[in-house]
Amino acid sequence: MDTLKNLMIKTVDSMGTSTYINYKDNGRWQKKTFSEFQRNVEVISEIIDLFKVKEGKTVGLFMENGHIWPEIYMGIVSANTIAVPIDAKLMEKEVSHIMIDSEVSLIFTQRKLVHTLKESLPKLSKLQHVIVVDTNMDEAELGVKFHSYPKLINQAREHFFKVKNTRFELSDPKPDDIASIIYTSGTTGRSKGAMLSHNNFASQYYSVIDRVDISKDDNLLTVLPLHHAFSFTVNLVLTMSIGCQTSYVESLRTISDNIKEIKPTALVGVPLLFDKMKDKIMLQLKQNKVGSFLYTVGIRGPVKKKIRQGFGGKMRLLVSGGAPADPETLKWYDSLGIKAIEGYGLTETAPVMTVSSADAAKYGTVGPALLDVEIRIHQPNENNIGEIQTKGPNVFKGYFKNQAATDEVLSEDGWLSTGDLGMFDEDNYLKICGRKKCLIVNREGKNIYPEEVENHISHNEFVSEVLVLGFKEEDEVGEKVGAIIVPDNEKLDKWQAQHHHKYLSDKELEEFIFKQIKDECKDLSSYKRPRKVVIRYEEFEKTSTMKIKRYLYNL
Repeated sequence: MDTLKNLMIKTVDSMGTSTYINYKDNGRWQKKTFSEFQRNVEVISEIIDLFKVKEGKTVGLFMENGHIWPEIYMGIVSANTIAVPIDAKLMEKEVSHIMIDSEVSLIFTQRKLVHTLKESLPKLSKLQHVIVVDTNMDEAELGVKFHSYPKLINQAREHFFKVKNTRFELSDPKPDDIASIIYTSGTTGRSKGAMLSHNNFASQYYSVIDRVDISKDDNLLTVLPLHHAFSFTVNLVLTMSIGCQTSYVESLRTISDNIKEIKPTALVGVPLLFDKMKDKIMLQLKQNKVGSFLYTVGIRGPVKKKIRQGFGGKMRLLVSGGAPADPETLKWYDSLGIKAIEGYGLTETAPVMTVSSADAAKYGTVGPALLDVEIRIHQPNENNIGEIQTKGPNVFKGYFKNQAATDEVLSEDGWLSTGDLGMFDEDNYLKICGRKKCLIVNREGKNIYPEEVENHISHNEFVSEVLVLGFKEEDEVGEKVGAIIVPDNEKLDKWQAQHHHKYLSDKELEEFIFKQIKDECKDLSSYKRPRKVVIRYEEFEKTSTMKIKRYLYNL
């Protein structure tokens, strides 16, 4: 049992002068030590006190990633108030829903997001103060005051040194106190606020470090947004507790340059990130005649060395999560000499439940359960596939102000129903088979997992995105398999040019894609193969972790 505040203090006591955060400012990399980090956290806790936010009340954090984000978060929870991280990419309606539901009276934000908050103001009766971190705002609108962060920092510092007992010193969060209310972006509808305690996150440190080889000598590159539980736990909680460095990319466009500059040793990401990095490298390789020839004829040592240099030369570990990874992509990185492992979890489990160790990865699985985490397969079928349920110190306390939703997933004896379907292999490695609610059941009663079919289809070069759904014919019992396809227009144009075809009509394109899908699915049982294909010309709408919002689509 521990708290985030205690974990930070322990690291500062032992490694205060060591570098914690690397970030780029005005074109140059800057460093921040653990001691500097904690001093800033203490001042932010004092800002919380200046606004008289009581312990146990909520404070919003509506910002993009950056070196200030973790300081503000730790300042909030060290004052024993509850942080409500909000995705900076959400639209006004989604932001106002979260702020209304979580009852925040104070929120930290940045200049580029102020307009979103101002759109929401008429609905936000609880909101009183907005602190803007990167501009000198000093105004009021509809009873809400906008404050300049730099001015407040100076004011809090003066106050900090005048008072005998600061908010940071007086506040003593307990392990069971709520640290975050994280709103699930989800693929199945409106977000709910998952209440996660200090110990939910602290237990992740003790469990994950038992499995994943990360030490104080590492430097983790932070790419994923910290409002998401996966990135938050690894890139903030673990780095802060272990005492290693974390480096913030400037933007998604600068990842390649930042990797070469900062030379990180590990990277946490979602499968889409790793797929795109691989595709970019392979495209560059094809354009290099010598490198492409060497790779093709099997002389790959020099090519692999060059690719590793593109990762800064020190990259040794990639950790994938947030969505199912392509096993072939993970194997590809491993073949370069960069270990690639996959984990599994939910926001409600803080979030990691399983992960493989780097020296015992089994591609196609998400690894065994973490230390102190129990997992069972509920009501398995004849193939030993059933709903994944879990219990442990990482399981959340419930949904904020939503007992009915809590009761749907959390039993009285502490077992959480994930809604995911899975099975254990002979080594107790967990394999994810799909979502319970997405399961397609045909008229013969056979279960079809959309993810399995999607995995086959997605390997086709002409398919950019795919969503497999069940559909019913009129007056028929049971579902059939259908697919919505977003084609890769660049690949199609190239194919048409090479084959001297005129541009395909909509009907011809549908027939062409259907044939491609049939070829990809020929190894599947006949009842799993799509019977209907619909072409979509825009990307699917996705959550912040790039999962398709399935509930928006049907056939």
